Amino acid sequence: MLKENGTLIALFILVFIILGLFWWFDRQGQSLAPTLLTSTPSPAPENGIDETAIKNALLKNYNQSQDRINLLVLEAQGRFAQGIVSFFPDERVWLWLAYREDNQQDWLLVHDGQGLPICQKLAEISFPASLASQCWDQDAGIIVNR
Repeated sequence: MLKENGTLIALFILVFIILGLFWWFDRQGQSLAPTLLTSTPSPAPENGIDETAIKNALLKNYNQSQDRINLLVLEAQGRFAQGIVSFFPDERVWLWLAYREDNQQDWLLVHDGQGLPICQKLAEISFPASLASQCWDQDAGIIVNR
């Protein structure tokens, strides 16, 4: 009987501590609950990134629906861009790299977030190292710092 009471008291104390933590984090303006990454509409960067075109390329690549995508453009340089994407309810976040051909409106994916971008693909289009600092060299089988 004493052992059962000890277990019950320990369980009560544990629940009390957990509830106290939730209360404390709530008072601090933080949350212990998982948060979903969402992209809020932001003004287009000065270089005129068409987020819809990038979303469409990612949706086609991942075979997903429009209502499940969360896209955020992190940085853009001329005809090159990088950002992150997630698909609700999946909590994983993927880094994407995209570019557009000169005088074209469509954005093309050079990397969809699966592993490291391929060095040879980045080199073919002169993708800036400042937007993709590492890549996978398929010929040498190594990670390259650009």
